[in-house]
Amino acid sequence: MIESIYKQKMEETTTNMKADCPTTASMEQSCNDVNLLKSRTKYGILRCDYEYIPTRGDPGEPTTLTDDGSPLPVIVKVEGWTFEAAQRGVSDKGNYPASEFRLTKADGSTDAYWTKLWEAYDKRNGYIQVQKKVEGDKYVEGYFEEDDYKKGLVYRYEPQTVYEKMKKSRIDT
Repeated sequence: MIESIYKQKMEETTTNMKADCPTTASMEQSCNDVNLLKSRTKYGILRCDYEYIPTRGDPGEPTTLTDDGSPLPVIVKVEGWTFEAAQRGVSDKGNYPASEFRLTKADGSTDAYWTKLWEAYDKRNGYIQVQKKVEGDKYVEGYFEEDDYKKGLVYRYEPQTVYEKMKKSRIDT
């Protein structure tokens, strides 16, 4: 199915190019112009601090934004910006939400999900260990049950830290 979509798109593009470029020279110049524009284009994707194998259509998959994977996007995983924080969104005042990782639950068992995410990023910094659930609006509120903070192990990136890491991760052009 995908192949037929690409074939149809290529046929449409060829028809349009022939209509717009009546001579071989003008067709060649148009192709050169397109290639020049593509060489100057840079796509950037800021990925959540989330570990998965991306497939076509996912933001972390290089060919998602283009038909042929060219130009390849720059994909940067932002330390501390969890999927849960991304779902909470940025406040109307531009504040980023806090992010938390629970490595050990209140009952002493390892939280496999959060531990996998935590260990997938080398040399973490800027986080704090929290022993009490932070209360407040959805931008600062803690993720887990109160006992998890008291008896387990929870690390937190404060909203300002998430913001700074987002800012530092921006794609330079």
